[in-house]
Amino acid sequence: MNTEMVDVELIEDRGCLSDLSELASSEGEMLVCHRCNDASEIIAGIVVIPETEEAWVLCGNCWRKIPAGVRLAS
Repeated sequence: MNTEMVDVELIEDRGCLSDLSELASSEGEMLVCHRCNDASEIIAGIVVIPETEEAWVLCGNCWRKIPAGVRLAS
């Protein structure tokens, strides 16, 4: 089991998510949940790992599946 801690940033701000969605749309792209890939779901947040610049866009249903006890450092 990997017990290494990784710093993450959670982006839930509606304005920021809207801006990112508009930016993606202007480039012919769209934000789609990285977990379920359901393009009809509304994006609720983005998990960002600043060190690697990786990011996962999550819909509301998948966002709620993040276990309550998970320790996230921001």
